[in-house]
Amino acid sequence: MSLVPRWASLPMVLCLASAAASAHEIDWTVERSPALVVTVEYAGEGPFAFEGVEVREEGSTRPVAVGRTDARGKFAFVPPHPGRYEVRVTSGDGHGTVFTVDSGTVAAEPARVQSGGDRWARVLGGGGALLGLFGVWALWRGRRP
Repeated sequence: MSLVPRWASLPMVLCLASAAASAHEIDWTVERSPALVVTVEYAGEGPFAFEGVEVREEGSTRPVAVGRTDARGKFAFVPPHPGRYEVRVTSGDGHGTVFTVDSGTVAAEPARVQSGGDRWARVLGGGGALLGLFGVWALWRGRRP
């Protein structure tokens, strides 16, 4: 007979599954100069290289620019006029992201906008939620009639 019940390994399996899910996260950076240079990469795993990019004006169905990222995960386009643009990057296996960029006015020095950086906050929050659910389940299961 095992000293550890079968269900006790459930939290470990859920935590490992949540770590694997973060491998599909995609980060992006935008540099503003005469052109908008978008850099897309897998979270901590290298560039989102040679993948499809489509840029549309916000609310429009017609693309302004279509192409692929280069080997470094970069894609550049010159907006026809200042405004907000929706950038959609997708890979052949279904990974991708959609984000909005404000082209604003052309600045003398490039400005950088980044996709966040709260990855670890989301991972810890998800892990906390899983542990909380497991705790409620363990309390419910441990009740005596």
